[in-house]
Formats: sequence, C-alpha cells, structure tokens
Amino acid sequence: MTLDPEGPLALLLRAGGTAWFLLTVSTLAVAPVVWIWARTTKRKAFARLAVRAGTGVIGVYALSWLLGVLVLRGRALTPGEELLFCGLDCHLHLTAVRAVQRNGSIEVTMRARSDAKVVIEDPARVQVSVQDDAGKRWFPVQETMDEPLLPGVGYERTLRFSVPTSTPALALTANWRGAIGWVIPGPENVLVQRKTQIRLPVEAVRQ
Repeated sequence: MTLDPEGPLALLLRAGGTAWFLLTVSTLAVAPVVWIWARTTKRKAFARLAVRAGTGVIGVYALSWLLGVLVLRGRALTPGEELLFCGLDCHLHLTAVRAVQRNGSIEVTMRARSDAKVVIEDPARVQVSVQDDAGKRWFPVQETMDEPLLPGVGYERTLRFSVPTSTPALALTANWRGAIGWVIPGPENVLVQRKTQIRLPVEAVRQ
C-alpha cells in the first residue's frame, strides 16, 4: 500500500510525525534525568518507568519514520505544478516555471510564493536540486532563492546547474535543508520529499 503525500491521511501523518518527533526529543532529554534521579534516590519503580517510557517512545518513533519512508509515494509533476512545504504553516509553494540550456549549463526559473496570512516563509530553508534517472544529483552553482516571503508575496529566481549537455531525463526535486529533515517522520522527511519530482522536458532543457 502506498499513500499520496498530499492526501488527507498523509496530511495527518505530517502533523503527527512532527508532534511525535518533538515528543521523542523531549523524552530523550527527560527520561535519562528521571532515571538518574530514581537510581540515586533508590526509587526503582520510577527508574523502570523512565526506561519503559523512553524505549516505548523511541520504538514508536522509529516505526513511524520507517513506515513513512516506505509507504508514502512520490508524485510526477510537470513545470507549473507546485511543491508544498510546511514550516510553521503549510503555505510555501515552489515550482519550476521553465528550463533552458545555456553556455553548458541548465538554467531553471523557479517561482516561490506564500499564501500565508501572518507567517513569514523562507525559501532558503529548501534545497533544490536536479537529478537524472540514474539518481546523480546536481545542486545550484549559486543560491538565489534567499529572500524571505512576506504573507501573500511571491517572486521568481533563476537557478543555474552545471549539468552535462548529454544528460537525459532531468527532473527537479526539493527538500528541507539540515539534519532535521532526515530524522523527522512523515511527508516532511527528505527521503519522502525527494520522491516527488518536477519533470523537465528534454526539449525545454535543450532549447
């Protein structure tokens, strides 16, 4: 069984994964302290409770992380279709507008927009890359999507990738930067986000 990462159940997993990740981090911080206190004061029942709570929360977290990676499928998008990113709110949208080959590189025009009401969104927190069907990945020569988005604002920026001319079947992917994107369960996990790709047609890339 696979789930659409933007479907209703996946949206619940998105909120649940973030909440359980925060609970796991909190448990890892508190449980050892409780265990040390219980052992020092010879309260064996509290020590056992700390161990059980810690292992239980970590076990559920590990299972939810693994299930998210295995069950949540990706989507094949076309230029103009948007990728959704949830920070403090799910209002950051990215898409590839067009892609052209110029001077031995691929230039992809990206559009970032926010439909938030209050929260400022930051596209710089998202890592954009281009990959081929073999999984080889290229990152932008220079980052240009570094301007935060006020509510309701959008802009376009061009990203240049040093991709060989003969490279076929290119696709654009985007995921959260930083270690937290790898460890959080659900649709916000990097391995899940990279399953969704914006296909860059060969004729658009090589014109």
